[in-house]
Amino acid sequence: MALIGRIRENVGLLVFVIALAILAFLLMDVMSNPGNNVNEPMAGNVNGMAVTERAFQARYQQLLDNAQSSGRTLDDNARMQMREQAWNAQVQDVLSKGEYQKLGLTVTDSEAASLFTGDNVHSSIKSAPLFQDAEGNFSKDKLRTYIATFDDPSVADGPQRRARWKAFEKSVLDEQLRNKYVGLVSKGIYIPEWFVKHDHANKNKQANISYAFVPYTSVEDGDVSISDSDLKSYLNKHQNEFKQDAARSIDYSVLKVEPSAQDDTRAKNYIANQINDFRNAADVERFLKIKNSETPYQDSYVTKEELKSSVSDSLFSVSPGTVIGPFLEAGAYKAIRLIDRKTVPESVEVRQIFVQAKAPKGMEGAKALIDSIKTVLKNGGDFESLASSHSDDESKENGGNLGFVKRDATYPPQMMNAFFYDYKQGDQFTLELPSGILLAEILTSKPTLQAVKIGTFSQNIIPSSETEQSFFGKAQQLSGNSNNASDFKANAEKMGLTVQTASKITPNTFNIPGLGVTSDIATWAFQNDIGAVSKRIFTVEDKATDGSNRTQKSFVVATITGATNEGVARIDDVRTALENAVRNEKKAAQIIDKIGANTDVNAVASANAGEVKKAENVSIVASNITGMGNEPDVQAAIFGLEAGATSAPIAGERGVYVVKVDSYLPQGVPGDIEGDKKTLATPLRTAATAGVLNALVKAADVSDDRFKNRR
Repeated sequence: MALIGRIRENVGLLVFVIALAILAFLLMDVMSNPGNNVNEPMAGNVNGMAVTERAFQARYQQLLDNAQSSGRTLDDNARMQMREQAWNAQVQDVLSKGEYQKLGLTVTDSEAASLFTGDNVHSSIKSAPLFQDAEGNFSKDKLRTYIATFDDPSVADGPQRRARWKAFEKSVLDEQLRNKYVGLVSKGIYIPEWFVKHDHANKNKQANISYAFVPYTSVEDGDVSISDSDLKSYLNKHQNEFKQDAARSIDYSVLKVEPSAQDDTRAKNYIANQINDFRNAADVERFLKIKNSETPYQDSYVTKEELKSSVSDSLFSVSPGTVIGPFLEAGAYKAIRLIDRKTVPESVEVRQIFVQAKAPKGMEGAKALIDSIKTVLKNGGDFESLASSHSDDESKENGGNLGFVKRDATYPPQMMNAFFYDYKQGDQFTLELPSGILLAEILTSKPTLQAVKIGTFSQNIIPSSETEQSFFGKAQQLSGNSNNASDFKANAEKMGLTVQTASKITPNTFNIPGLGVTSDIATWAFQNDIGAVSKRIFTVEDKATDGSNRTQKSFVVATITGATNEGVARIDDVRTALENAVRNEKKAAQIIDKIGANTDVNAVASANAGEVKKAENVSIVASNITGMGNEPDVQAAIFGLEAGATSAPIAGERGVYVVKVDSYLPQGVPGDIEGDKKTLATPLRTAATAGVLNALVKAADVSDDRFKNRR
């Protein structure tokens, strides 16, 4: 588009943070033309349109890059979830583009210009700090200033910036198209007057009923015979109730790699052999860093309750400089050195003036202003007035008063140490923080708690490579000696291993109960047949349960015990559910046959050793009937009867019912037709806006074949 080219030249490039503001599904379009390379691996197809593995992986990588660039730490679970997000976004992208084309939806040149340079600049541009002035307002001048760097040869990452801008452009235009599409769907919702009246009647029509109930349990199970032909007939009539996804069932054994006795001794000796050096270290923090202590140094005081250690009592009775240990705690050997002990306050009342380091003078300007404020205070100035006039944080609204700060507050450690340990009541002091200068005063501080400052030298007890290899060898033994599921179970029992079961594993299952996050096992299960035993030893890592911060590695061997295909379930896959349904259906037939033409609820109840029950204010829109529970067929039958009429026997969820409508309550008429139209339309429009793309996916023929490309 010619205009877009001009926008690039005249607007320049937004930094990567802008792209992060776009929703996950509005990513760079990496969909390739399926005809470009017939040999390219396919991740699946949507309504016959191919989704390449390359396109899917590119979208997934974009999600990872966005998350990592924003500083987010990703574990295996988060990465697997992002894979699903990328796939769902890819499917929605294919479907939505087809809809846009059918409707002729486009973004005009004038719209595009407005979004990037005009009066309707996209929100992610406005929110980028790079293009905001000192007051936090969007500045076109800032944007234009940045433009100059776009083709500047001294800017090393110019090409990368241009590529990111191009991706951002497309994200914004795609978002605009989506908004148009969902807007059309939303505005297409119309509530006619007849619907308002019908809805009012449904919500307000209530019945008082009497009924006789004959439970299915009144017929013995042995009095009902069920054949496979009965099950097949029922399944054919109720196929939609028995749809299933492709799935696998597996048995598996987990060999957790636990430290050996030698590993335990090694960790203990590591601490014991250096305990004198630890005791005599002039700089405890430096010592712990050099020795790679598992417990980092914390330059603060802790109470006995906060410490939560098995040696807490000792630390509050020995002299500073004393080292306690080595001792075993939370999966590690530890030695703790008491550095200091003092009485500290539980909370302190503080007031402050914070001056932010702003351009152009930065930190030097903040220091100069704080120095001026201190001079004014020295000459009798009012702290509260100065805080209200000059402080750059929310405390200015209270004259700088933070109130009483507790020991568990989330202020930076530098501030907490100053508030609680370095200064006392009446002290006034300044702190240089990363973002500016803080002038603070301790108004109230009453030390009442005993606390200690400590250094903890610790070493986790971790399995050595020899230990790990020993467990791996056992897993190989189980796998190598097992040719089928029966062998697997027998060999696992001989080796003293527990066999666990996981059912309904789909091709993209990544969190198997009892195993944690792993997609490899699901992939293997769909690439092999029932009875196969994994010759590959799967590795699963999770957080250790011994209280330490180490990673627990486990080796897994699995065997496939069952498989179901996508579509209508086979009888054997759902036999129990089918048998229950058919049994109740046959019991209902027997009960209804026994009732015969009798339409008197009292007679029906008497003949079946029951009593007539009543329910009042029964509504068709309620989720259940008082005393009866969830019986949708009964509810539907009630409101098809005239007042005073009695129903034929109704086969419900728990038994057979005969219902008499004693009376209907007056329901009135709608008082505000137009207002009710708006009320009914609002949730429908909201649902349409949020769910239209999901509805497209549900109606589409989507084949997810990603597992075929994993090895």
